Amino acid sequence: MATILSHGIVGFTSSRLLVRRQMPKCFWYLTFFAPMLPDLDAIGLRLGLPYADCWGHRGATHSIIFAMMLGIVLTGILYLRKSIITRVTALIAAFALFLAIIEHALVDAMTSGGLGVAYFWPFSCERYFFHFRPIRVSPLTASKFLQKLQPIAVSEMLWLVLPCLVLLVIDWRVRSLHRKSEGIATSGPSK
Repeated sequence: MATILSHGIVGFTSSRLLVRRQMPKCFWYLTFFAPMLPDLDAIGLRLGLPYADCWGHRGATHSIIFAMMLGIVLTGILYLRKSIITRVTALIAAFALFLAIIEHALVDAMTSGGLGVAYFWPFSCERYFFHFRPIRVSPLTASKFLQKLQPIAVSEMLWLVLPCLVLLVIDWRVRSLHRKSEGIATSGPSK
C-alpha cells in the first residue's frame, strides 16, 4: 500500500479537479479522509485474518463495489445532514467520492509489493497489479515502515504528491483566471 496520507492527497486532488460546484467544507474533508478507509482492512491481519482472504488486506474494501457503496453512504449522510441540498449536487458528490475511494485501489495496484487488489469482489477475489509499479510499497508494521521511510517517501513524493500539487496549482490558477474573466464580463461598461 501507499501511505495513508498519499491516498488522501490523491483523493482530494481528483475531487478538486472534477467538482466545479460550490460544496460544503465537510465534503472536501471527506474527499481527503474517505480514501483512507479501505485500509481499515489491515485490522483483520491483527485479528488473524489471512492477507490473501477476500476480506484480507487489499481485498473487499479495495473493490469497485465497496467504493461505490461507501461513496453513496457518505453522500447520503451529507444529504441527510442538509450539507448537500440538491439531488444534482448529491450525484456529483457521490461520483467524486467514489472516484476518490477507488483511486486508493488504483494507487495500491501501482506499488512494488503485496498481493495485488481484489477490484472485482464479490464476484472474484483474484488480485491484480498494474504492469507499471513505480511506487514503493509501505509495510503494514510501524517498525518496518520506519526502516524504509526514506525510499517510500521519495517514491510517493515523485509519483503522487508532487504531481497532485502541480495539478492543484494549475487548477487554482485556471479557476482564478476564470473568476477574473467572469468579473470583467459581468461588470460591463460603466456609465
